[in-house]
Amino acid sequence: MKKVALAWLCSLALVACGGGDDDGPSGVDGGRIGVDAQVPPGIDGGPQPDAWVAPGTDAGGVDAYVAPGTDGGGGGGSERDPRLQTDPDPGEVGCGSMTCNVPAQTCCTQLSGQSCVAPASCSGGLAAPGNCDGPEDCSGGQLCCAPTGLADLTTGTTCAASCGSRHQMCQTDADCSGGATCHTCRPPGGMGGVVGLCNAGASCPGSYTSL
Repeated sequence: MKKVALAWLCSLALVACGGGDDDGPSGVDGGRIGVDAQVPPGIDGGPQPDAWVAPGTDAGGVDAYVAPGTDGGGGGGSERDPRLQTDPDPGEVGCGSMTCNVPAQTCCTQLSGQSCVAPASCSGGLAAPGNCDGPEDCSGGQLCCAPTGLADLTTGTTCAASCGSRHQMCQTDADCSGGATCHTCRPPGGMGGVVGLCNAGASCPGSYTSL
């Protein structure tokens, strides 16, 4: 009976003194109380890894990585290539360092350069009148059509219901249809400035040079 009582008292003493298995998990009663707990990364209390955010996604306060050349949002064919030497305003045609007011004027392109003149004055030789440089210069839903190349260069740019074999001029992708996009092009023979032409291919149409 004395042995049982003695064993019982020893058990109470061990509990009161915090005795027990010293190999218990950290931070758990009965183990090494007060030791910092190990927390997996990404959980409060652990290190936060850098976040990678897909282009165009709201990072929620975290700096997003956007691949070079990728549009981070917006766009939709409304951006105009700043290299174009045309004029996007209605009734105005880019003409070298000048702007011609059509239809009272035309941008007359010749081997000697470009100038704003009365339409009747742009004739003879390789003179090519520029009566438009995008659909914004045409009325009634007409298109602005450019020559196919040197063979019909002197016809210049004109407004028409359909361009047929000629090339449709544009300022942005929104001016093109049927899966075509607006390409930045240099005219054949260096005649005239840099223009926008619609084409369904990956480059400028006909004998125009892609930029």
